[in-house]
Amino acid sequence: MQKMKQYKTDFSTIVVIDNETGNILAAQGYIGREQKFDQSLVLEATHPSASLIKIITAADLVGKGNVNKETGFEFKGRSTT
Repeated sequence: MQKMKQYKTDFSTIVVIDNETGNILAAQGYIGREQKFDQSLVLEATHPSASLIKIITAADLVGKGNVNKETGFEFKGRSTT
């Protein structure tokens, strides 16, 4: 949760999912302006979820067997955005 505070975003959410079962292991939201954690933020649809496309794409690639934990990827930009 320290990283959520470090990057000073207005709103952040993190969801940890068990790849084997699909079970949600942890879900937490953080409101930067108020500097507080808010678990309900994870379930609200009040802000755009730009990273949702990353989750859907990754799930599809893993589900179809096109990638695994050893697959490398190239990208431009910071790994935090």
